[in-house]
Amino acid sequence: MATVKGVIFDIDDTLYFERDYVRSGFQAVANYLSCYHAIDSQTAFSFLWACFQTGKRGNTFDLLIEATPGLVPHVTPQDLVMIYRSHQPTINIIPEMANLMDDLQRMGIPMGVISDGPIEAQSHKVEALGLSRWMKVICLTDQWGKAYWKPHPRAYEACEKELNLSGSELVYVADNAKKDFEAPSRRGWHMIHLQYSNTLYNNSQHPNNSIIAAPSHKACRAIVMNLVTNHSTLTSHPDPHA
Repeated sequence: MATVKGVIFDIDDTLYFERDYVRSGFQAVANYLSCYHAIDSQTAFSFLWACFQTGKRGNTFDLLIEATPGLVPHVTPQDLVMIYRSHQPTINIIPEMANLMDDLQRMGIPMGVISDGPIEAQSHKVEALGLSRWMKVICLTDQWGKAYWKPHPRAYEACEKELNLSGSELVYVADNAKKDFEAPSRRGWHMIHLQYSNTLYNNSQHPNNSIIAAPSHKACRAIVMNLVTNHSTLTSHPDPHA
């Protein structure tokens, strides 16, 4: 089997922990709301974070406004969504993934990212994480519209074209089995599924047994390095405790 010559990553919960972005966005919203004096920043943040931790998603800002009538004349949930998506996030790359990307860069292995989500928010994440330092291609699917979010193949095709690689020459590293692996599977890419705690989709599973499971970032790094050096075509990490 040909050695992998290019590595493509998801961003959210792959290169950084998405809950850190949520925390950062909630803090930006809370700081904004404190300007109205109807609710102080810490109270607003605590309410939003408690909603997140208890699994309330999608209507968190509605719930906050309902619980704080003094906000009603001043803001709408849509206003808060805009602030959340437009804020400059405080997020950091997971150290093991930064080490992996440094390793690949030293080896001359080209890299890229494919990521869904509102274009403004994802662009701010790319900037905050400094991904241009490593990435030859950055595909934010919302640039083409939501119809082209994963599992649509357009971003995968764009990466192949930009890197001049295809099929088993590429590996995709991602965390959400419900949408991340359909397109690369059909295109013959290698696939690594990060499965670990502290992510929003750590319980997602995929029936495709050709997907390599990585139970940690350390395991993921080892699997990728095996693939790019053609040492093995692993179906799981050799050390389940890594």
